Amino acid sequence: MKSKFTLEEKASIIHRYESGESVTSLAHTHGISRGTIYNWMHIAHEDNPSVEKPTNIHLMSRKLQRMSDILEIKNRVPCTSSAPLQERLCALEALYGQYNVHVLCEALSVDRGTFYNHVKRSKKGNNAYIKREVKMTCLVQQVYEKSHQIYGAATLGETCTDFEIFWQLINMVKI
Repeated sequence: MKSKFTLEEKASIIHRYESGESVTSLAHTHGISRGTIYNWMHIAHEDNPSVEKPTNIHLMSRKLQRMSDILEIKNRVPCTSSAPLQERLCALEALYGQYNVHVLCEALSVDRGTFYNHVKRSKKGNNAYIKREVKMTCLVQQVYEKSHQIYGAATLGETCTDFEIFWQLINMVKI
């Protein structure tokens, strides 16, 4: 076991690590601790700050890809981040599945929860509220036509025999 490594040997070990060899295998091969290799890398980085660590390079690469995707999204959508929310949601929905949802929402400043609510819950005919509203509208229309278009809301409610339907009619916003 060597007690002293030259600068060239240290640089060679650091270069092998940066090429993808694990610190554990390097430490085992050269008979030194992993901490020693990490110290050498720390010192080498301080001496030459322009050389980035492999982990930093990977993180910067991911950040660059994310920024590139955001720019591409902003170029593809017909609106800006300051457009009305509904317009931004519709524009993002068209790109849903082509990009990461986090990136989509970041590009146009939309909360992910809001985006998911728009995509999953606001489809016409797919919403329980809309189905119930259609059912109630038909029922009200039938009762209204049977009364020869005379009954008002209170009388319509009284003519509905089902108690649940009565309360649904009372709470219904549109008739």
